[in-house]
Amino acid sequence: MVSFAKMGIFEQATKLPMIESKELALLLCGLDPYIKIKEIPQDKLADFRSYRNYIERCLSSYGGSFYQKYSSDIMFTIAYTLIDEEVTPEPVKQRALKAIINITGTQKWRETLYKLGGQELLDTGTDLSKSQRGMYKKDEEQTNIYKMTGMLLKLIADKQGNSYGTAEKPNIAVIKKAIDEMAKKHNLNLDGLSKSSFYEKAKLALSYTQN
Repeated sequence: MVSFAKMGIFEQATKLPMIESKELALLLCGLDPYIKIKEIPQDKLADFRSYRNYIERCLSSYGGSFYQKYSSDIMFTIAYTLIDEEVTPEPVKQRALKAIINITGTQKWRETLYKLGGQELLDTGTDLSKSQRGMYKKDEEQTNIYKMTGMLLKLIADKQGNSYGTAEKPNIAVIKKAIDEMAKKHNLNLDGLSKSSFYEKAKLALSYTQN
């Protein structure tokens, strides 16, 4: 996991628990959210004002004040309808989608989405809520597969020992070589599962076995 300090300015902003309308408007312009208004490039100023005006009106509909910070889920939900595929930074796009999904998990989420973005945003939230139920099951299945894979790697290391490592620290390179040899013996094609790909998946699987 990349530390907060090493993240880009846009990714850092999406990790904040609260954000204000000026900061969100700047993010939607693809600008540093902490610059002063007088520092906004001339060609971005009109967009900034439009975004900020829209955000503040949504907050008014929601029942809040323009001049305070709000939960990032609320703010990035508003941002969703303002996304420009060519301008909006990717971390902001992803956070906006996540925000709506988070909101649909709360009480009175339909009322909240309608206040923040009208029928269009409510329809988006409704569609996401339906799809998320199916995605949750898939995510749960994927998690169990990773747990099982991680435990099998530990089991191999524990039973074989020596160069295979230990249950606490399996030697992935040695295990990968043994798997390749077995696959060849059984005429199993492992094209596409490179050493680096196998290592990354094994590392991820092992992470699911940590307490």
